[in-house]
Amino acid sequence: FILFPVFGGEMATAKIQTAKGLRVEIFSRTLRKNTTRPLTVWIGGTDVERGLFFIIGYDIISPRTNRKIGIHRAVVLCGRRFLCVFWQKDSAKRSIPLNLHYIYWRHNNTMILENKYPIFEFDDNKEAKLNPTSFVDQSFETDKLIITFFPEVMDKLVNEDKITLERTIGGENPVLIYRFLDDDILITLGQIGCPACAGNLDLFNAMGITKVMFCGGGGVLDKNIEVGQILVVDGAIRDEGFSYHYIAPSRYIYTNPETTEKITQYLADNSISYIRGLTWTTDAIFRETAEKISRRKEEGAKIVEMEQAGCIAVSQFRGFDYGALIYGGDDVSQDEWSNRGWRSREGIRYDLVVLCKKLVAIL
Repeated sequence: FILFPVFGGEMATAKIQTAKGLRVEIFSRTLRKNTTRPLTVWIGGTDVERGLFFIIGYDIISPRTNRKIGIHRAVVLCGRRFLCVFWQKDSAKRSIPLNLHYIYWRHNNTMILENKYPIFEFDDNKEAKLNPTSFVDQSFETDKLIITFFPEVMDKLVNEDKITLERTIGGENPVLIYRFLDDDILITLGQIGCPACAGNLDLFNAMGITKVMFCGGGGVLDKNIEVGQILVVDGAIRDEGFSYHYIAPSRYIYTNPETTEKITQYLADNSISYIRGLTWTTDAIFRETAEKISRRKEEGAKIVEMEQAGCIAVSQFRGFDYGALIYGGDDVSQDEWSNRGWRSREGIRYDLVVLCKKLVAIL
C-alpha cells in the first residue's frame, strides 16, 4: 500500500491505495483547544472495481483536560485483512502517522493485530484456552471488593475483629479473601505487579465481583505531592506488558469517567483533600531512570506504580466498575531517591482502607 496523508483546517484526510485497487479514505474531525466534545472518526471506503461506497465504521474518542496529545484510530477494510492506522498530534499540531497494524477478521467476528513486536499483537477474542471461570467452584455472595497493599492494616482489622476469613483461593501462592463483619464487603491483600494483581482481579470478577476499589501507595514524580496526599486515578501510562493482552495498544488507558466521578463527588462532599490524574505503570522498579521520570512527568503522570494499567484493562475488558486511590509515598523526582518514611504512615494507610470501604459501597 501507499499512504498519502492530506491535512488542513478542521478536517484530516488520508488516502490509502492498495495493490488490489481498493481505495479507502479516512476523515477525522480534529479537536479544538479546550473542547468538551468527543472526537468522532468515521471510516468510509470505495471499491474502485465495483464503484461502491461504504461505511466501514467509526471510533469515538473523549477528550481529557490533561491530555497533551490525541490519538486517532481507524480500521481500514482490505479484503479479510484490515489496516489499522494510528495518528498523533506533534508539537506543531500536525497530524502524523504513528504506526500501522494489519488486522485479521476471524469467522466469529473477533480480530487479531499483526505486528513484528509480539506485545502489540492484540487478540480481542473473549475466550482463551485457559479462562478464569475454569477455577470458579463457587461465586461470592457479594459483588464488592477492596484490594489493598497495606498488610499491617489487614492485621489490625483481624485483631480488632472487624474482618473474618471468607475464603482461601488455593495454589502455590494462596490468596486470602476476608469479609467485613459489619458490611457485605470483601477485602484482600494485593500482590505486586500487573500479572499477579490484575490477573487475580480477573479471577475475582469471574467469582462475581463487579465493584472494586484499589488502595495503595506509589512514588511521586513531583516533590510537591506530600506523603499521604490522595491521588484519584484517572488512568495510566501503559509502560508494562500485561494490559496489552486485554486492551488494544495505546499509550494511555483510562478509568470509567462515571465511576471516577462518583469517587470524586464523595470526596468533595466530605471535604476530603485529593488530586486526580494519571499514574505511570511500570514492570521494572529498578529501571525508573531520570530521563524516563522526566518524560512521564511531562505527559501528566503524578505517581509511578506497578498495577493500575493492568487492573484498568481487566475492568474494561470484562466490563465492571473499578476505582483506585493511591497515596503519595516515596519521592523519585529528585536527584536522590527519598523513602520519606512512607510505609510507616499507619494512620494514613488505615484511614485509606476505611475510605475505600465507603466508596466501594456507592459504586
